[in-house]
Amino acid sequence: MIRAGLGAARCRHASRTHLINCRTQNALRQRPGTALQVPPPPEALIYVKGVGRSAGGASSSSGSDAELMHRRSFYQRKLPEQLLGFSSPEGRKRFLESATSGQAEAYFPLAEQFITQIEPAFCGPSCLAMVLNTLRIDPNAIWKGGWRWFDERTLARSCCKPIELIEKEGITLDEFAAIGRCHGAIVDVYRPSNTDDAAATGVRLFRETLLHACSSAGAPYLIVSFLRTALGQTGTGHFSPVAAYHKPSDSCLVLDIARFKLPPYWVPVADLFAAMLPIDSDTGQPRGYALVSGASAPQAPGTERSMAQLGGGGGRCALSAIKREFCPVGPRLRAAASDGDGGRGVSN
Repeated sequence: MIRAGLGAARCRHASRTHLINCRTQNALRQRPGTALQVPPPPEALIYVKGVGRSAGGASSSSGSDAELMHRRSFYQRKLPEQLLGFSSPEGRKRFLESATSGQAEAYFPLAEQFITQIEPAFCGPSCLAMVLNTLRIDPNAIWKGGWRWFDERTLARSCCKPIELIEKEGITLDEFAAIGRCHGAIVDVYRPSNTDDAAATGVRLFRETLLHACSSAGAPYLIVSFLRTALGQTGTGHFSPVAAYHKPSDSCLVLDIARFKLPPYWVPVADLFAAMLPIDSDTGQPRGYALVSGASAPQAPGTERSMAQLGGGGGRCALSAIKREFCPVGPRLRAAASDGDGGRGVSN
């Protein structure tokens, strides 16, 4: 009896798999030769890489990574071979050479504000919040407690695009620029051409722009919008800032805002430019890049504002109503809604 009690106690404290084994062994000891029907584990516990699988064993090829996310999870992704990890020996060597030559000046202010996007589709808002904080633009709205600061939700509270839609679809390059301008930034957008002659000229201009941005002690900061699969990555459209340029290898340092997925990496300039060329089906145009700078002098640390100056509650900028009235994002969303189209944007 004591032995049986101890056996039962072990079973109660074991995992489900071990529990089934214990019950099976007990039953076989009581009824030798009996064939037992052991129920399969729940469907959520069975999967094959890249393919959904039901409890009955039938496979389903229709499940994408996104559709299977409720049954699977990932810890980062392996960096594609054509990209070089920032912390690798060669990656560190490139950074030191870039810093010595003055072509990594943008890295230091950006690194102070480097964040990880808080939602899978928030790469655009996360980049924008990171750069606005780097520029020390005052949001004139409360983040938490008594602090004024930009994060993705601070931006969304004053944006014409509902946060629920941003969480689902992300934002396009034009929306990125519009939201940045609404919050006091100067945003210049550049879209490359995919014709052969224009592409050759475009790579040269992009390289010059990149070199200027990375060599500047302050603004402008360069944000790229590109197609991940063109760089051998998983996913679709993505935003990230560029922090340094390495002339000997003609590569640049991308601070991937999705740090849960990939670390910062060096990528050949020509490859990054090519990743901006594919047409974005949501806009009918290529992706591209943006230069972001401040419209006014940086806010001095320690500057105080009363709640009355922040529009009473301080939860959003006092000029939000005016911004919404003139923001170019609002009319586009209203037109899309009337057409039955949600106006899908860039996602991670």
